[in-house]
Amino acid sequence: MLSVNLQDVRKGLSELQEGLSHIRQELAQYFSDPETNDQYATQMWAFTGNAKEQLEDLVDDVRSAETTFVEAIGYYGEEDKNMPTSEFYGILRFLSRLTGQESFLFKP
Repeated sequence: MLSVNLQDVRKGLSELQEGLSHIRQELAQYFSDPETNDQYATQMWAFTGNAKEQLEDLVDDVRSAETTFVEAIGYYGEEDKNMPTSEFYGILRFLSRLTGQESFLFKP
């Protein structure tokens, strides 16, 4: 089972946002004139536009994951909204191994 820490995902997302912002600032500083016919600038502006759209989709996905996680910990009676995902899912993994089944994890 793959374990993903939501805090690490948030940190990675923040780093991606900062990196894209830095690239856009440098492009604006050095390649702000679209009339230069510079192929590099044209490709990089297109890249940043596409990356911005993909990053916005990723932000939505991370928000959805955060909401789902908060709902899951609430479902199992945990109240600590700052609980690391690795700790929460570690507890569930331990309980499933203890009982020898995973069916209790997904009650209807």
